[in-house]
Amino acid sequence: MADPLNVRRLEAALEDEFDVVARGQSIAALLDSARRPFELAVLAGDTDLLARGGAVERLRHLRPECSIVLVATSEQRSAIRKALRCGVDGFVPYALAEDALSVTVAAVLAGQLAVPQSVRRQANWAVFSVRERQVLQLVADGLTNFEIATRLFLSESTVKSHLSSSFRKLGVSSRAEAAAAVLDPDTGFGQTSVVRMGEPISVEQQLLGAPA
Repeated sequence: MADPLNVRRLEAALEDEFDVVARGQSIAALLDSARRPFELAVLAGDTDLLARGGAVERLRHLRPECSIVLVATSEQRSAIRKALRCGVDGFVPYALAEDALSVTVAAVLAGQLAVPQSVRRQANWAVFSVRERQVLQLVADGLTNFEIATRLFLSESTVKSHLSSSFRKLGVSSRAEAAAAVLDPDTGFGQTSVVRMGEPISVEQQLLGAPA
């Protein structure tokens, strides 16, 4: 977890718009100090928070309904991708916390997945087949493989094959990253599901829970 100075810095970035009801140097301390129930937690520190048995996993286990925004020392794409796979709803690099934390929290509370612009990829959509584009659009709409198969009259194995091919072409490893590429307002082909709020881009939150 973050040191007291950085904790105060993060609180200052939030206090004009949000009520901080708990704080702690561990998940147990955070939950014990809560003055009332909370729907979102900001976890700050390095990527150890994402390790097996780490803070993100423990909070997901103890409070599965609680959204998580991670403020991390790393700005590497690999760290952001790992955070998405671990179930984080919003990611903010420390260097951008003062400007981006508040809008990221607002986006997550609105039911969105908020990630930095650094994870945006410009795809050459001409290399994707029509069916691949259809499957990707439905992934971006939050549909599961079974729902996509039903909608397009395909088998689930065929849907998975299209997704595997599309992931390779996009250079991504998760549905959330693929959806971010589809819904990107500048380089994607999505139309309505993206919410732009300052520095992050936002994608529908349910994508995190859709099986690959």
